[in-house]
Amino acid sequence: MSLFHIRHTGRQFYDWSRRASDNDFFELRADDLRDERSYRRRIQASAKKLANNIESAIAKQATEMGSLVVHDTRAIGPSTGLSGWDFVSDAERLMFSRELNRDMGISYFLNPDDYRKAGRNLVDGDIFGRVPEEAYRNGTIQRQIAGFDEILRSPKLPAVTKSTATGVTVSGAQKFKPQAYTLDTDGNKENVDNRVATVTVSSTTGFKRGDKISFTGVKFLSQMAKNVLTDDATFSITRVIDSTHIEITPKPIALDDASLTKEEKAYANVNTSLADNTPVNVLNVATTTANVFWADDSIRLLSQPIPVTHELFAGMKTSSFSIPGIGVNGIFATQGDINTLSGKCRIAVWYSACAVRPEAIGVGLPNQTA
Repeated sequence: MSLFHIRHTGRQFYDWSRRASDNDFFELRADDLRDERSYRRRIQASAKKLANNIESAIAKQATEMGSLVVHDTRAIGPSTGLSGWDFVSDAERLMFSRELNRDMGISYFLNPDDYRKAGRNLVDGDIFGRVPEEAYRNGTIQRQIAGFDEILRSPKLPAVTKSTATGVTVSGAQKFKPQAYTLDTDGNKENVDNRVATVTVSSTTGFKRGDKISFTGVKFLSQMAKNVLTDDATFSITRVIDSTHIEITPKPIALDDASLTKEEKAYANVNTSLADNTPVNVLNVATTTANVFWADDSIRLLSQPIPVTHELFAGMKTSSFSIPGIGVNGIFATQGDINTLSGKCRIAVWYSACAVRPEAIGVGLPNQTA
C-alpha cells in the first residue's frame, strides 16, 4: 500500500543540502525501438523503481523520527491477549490524549506480519459484521477503525533494531525552551530547529539513531489543557553526537519550569524537566519490524523544480515534470549517440522526506521482551 498520501510542500525552511537526488539510467539501441512498447515498458520500470525509493525514504524517516511510542511485551495475536484493535487503538488514544492536531486525518501502517495477525480482528470491528472486499485484495483493512481514518499495510517499513544501551542516566539538570533564533559569533540571527534537543547523558554507548527512550518521572501533557497524563513521555534519538551527548525529538519543554515566560510555557509538552541522574529507559529492547502511525500533515515530501533550462543541459533534450498529488519534481533527459545508434535516457527526481511534526508521528512496537 502506497505511503504517498502524505502532505507535500515545496516552500518550507529546510536544509536542502540534505535533499535526496535519485535517478535511473537506461540505454536502448535503435533496433530495440522497433517496438515502441519496449521504450514505454522501460520508462515504467524506472518509474516504479523511483517510486519504491521514495516510499522507502518516507518509511525510514517516519520510523527513525517517530517519537510517539506504543510498545508492549506481548506479540499481537489471540494467544497473547493483545488484539490488533487494542494495539492500534492505544496509538489513537495517545494522540487524542495529547491533543495533537489531526485536522488533516490520521493514518496507521502495519507491517505485513502484524497485519496478518491483526487484520481479521480489525475487520471484525465493522459494526455491521461485514468484511470489506478490500481487506485482503489491496491491503486496506477498513476506514474509521479504532479512531484512525485509514489503516493500511506497507512492505516498506524497516526494522527497529534493539538498543544495547543499559544503565544510562541524565548528567546534570537540563531545561529547554522554544527559541525563535540564536545569535552567532557575529551577532547574526540563526534559525533554531525546535524539533530537537541535545541531552547530556552518562554514556551514549549502545545508542543509535532511531532508538526510542523515556525518562523516569517525565510524563506527557495534553497540548492545550496542559493536563499531566499517566503516559511516560517518549522520545526518539535522532543523532548520537559524542560519548556523552544525544540529540532527541521532541524537545522536552517542562510545564514546571519557572523560568519560562507565559508564551514559552504554551509550548510545554512534559510535566517536568530532566533532573540529574534521571534514568534513561530504553523502549526498543527487541528487534522488530516497525508499525507506523501519524497525523497526515506531520511528514512531508519536500521538492523543488530542477532548472532544466540551464546551459549545463544544453547538450541534451530535457523536460521537467511534477508528480500529480505528490509534489515531487523531476526531469526526463535523453541524448542520442550517432556512433552506436543508441539512445540514452535518465529519469531523475529531487526530494527529501521531512518529519515536520515528529511529535505527531509514532511507532508501534509489539513483542518488546529483552
